[in-house]
Amino acid sequence: LDSPEDGWLRAAVLSSASHHAPVILATLMQEDNAPTAVAADLIRTVVSSGLESIGRVLDAMGPARDAEARPGHIALLAGVLDAPQMQGVLDNPAAHWKLARIFEAARRIASDPGAAEADRTTAARLLGRGGKGKLGEELRILARLLEPSSPAALQETAVGVLARLGTWEAAAVLLDGLEHAAPAAHAAVLNALLSREEWTGTLLDALEAESIGPADLDAAQRQRLLSHPQGALRGRAEQLLAKLKPASRAEAIAKYRVVLSLEGD
Repeated sequence: LDSPEDGWLRAAVLSSASHHAPVILATLMQEDNAPTAVAADLIRTVVSSGLESIGRVLDAMGPARDAEARPGHIALLAGVLDAPQMQGVLDNPAAHWKLARIFEAARRIASDPGAAEADRTTAARLLGRGGKGKLGEELRILARLLEPSSPAALQETAVGVLARLGTWEAAAVLLDGLEHAAPAAHAAVLNALLSREEWTGTLLDALEAESIGPADLDAAQRQRLLSHPQGALRGRAEQLLAKLKPASRAEAIAKYRVVLSLEGD
């Protein structure tokens, strides 16, 4: 399973292993360096094939009773939930109860500046998925991850999580973090805000209030605004970005004509 060179062999083994997924997962997750990519593939195979009860699989992928969730459990759950076919898994309230300790550990590790950057980045991928009762706390953690002291990779992960959430609260966190974001995260924030029509209006509101300036957007982002399919948004963008419009050749000549007419010393 842990040798990806032969894709056909890997698929065949995963399919056969699916019948015994809970036992295999429980064994894998007892290892200190559990092969989480393999475990995630196994879980996705199980869910897509319907060979096992998802409840039994969730039981097996969590930490043992009374044990603390480790980074390996977090990496496994993050890898599983990132797969499109797994999007509905957490709709079952029982899933949150079974996995509560993993989400709790993810919040703790993502918030801990002393934790390894790779562990924090993986933990951040679970934020926003810990249940409605924890969403406010997780949004506050994401806001802190956009602060200047956070590594650039962690900032970019936080932006991706907020973009996935797609709420007004998430848009507010993105705008608040824009000023201090690292260059790559800064571009990711703006692209996230441009990805949703309702968020594009919020971005234009920020431009109008001058909390951000037209120069904060790169040429491609300005063009996305100026060619927006929604007419009202496009019109607002044209008005707000007009100050960056290059002067015509005639305007440039007129501006400097007075200089050309000056006599030398």
